[in-house]
Amino acid sequence: MILRDREKACNCQTQEDSKYIVAAIEVILNWYTQIKPIKEEIETREKKDEEENKKLIPVFISTISPHNERQNYFLDVFFEKLKKTGIQPIQCQTTVYDKKDPIGKIYNTIKKCKGLIVIGLERSHSYFFQHIKEWINSIDNSN
Repeated sequence: MILRDREKACNCQTQEDSKYIVAAIEVILNWYTQIKPIKEEIETREKKDEEENKKLIPVFISTISPHNERQNYFLDVFFEKLKKTGIQPIQCQTTVYDKKDPIGKIYNTIKKCKGLIVIGLERSHSYFFQHIKEWINSIDNSN
């Protein structure tokens, strides 16, 4: 008797699990059918942007990484204005440097451009103050 009850409980649990899995698959499929047209629209827009970018004059933009939202905003607006005037801003996103040729990637990117703009952004000096604070704390702790 106990064995049959366990068997029924397992069977019910398995049926409930399968219903849950089917419901989850339906949600995923519904989501995919809704997002697929959006994905195709984005891909079409990206291809159009790529074609328009080919018509623009490539100009290398040399600057440091922005340190705050004001600098991000400034660069975004500046790049958009450049594009509206027929200039394609090009930046080199180097995350890994080749120790044998540290500026090779940058040099090759600049070679493909027709001009260069250097933007000097103010650096955050908080690291300097943090260093002084740590130094003062180390002196206080040694006393």
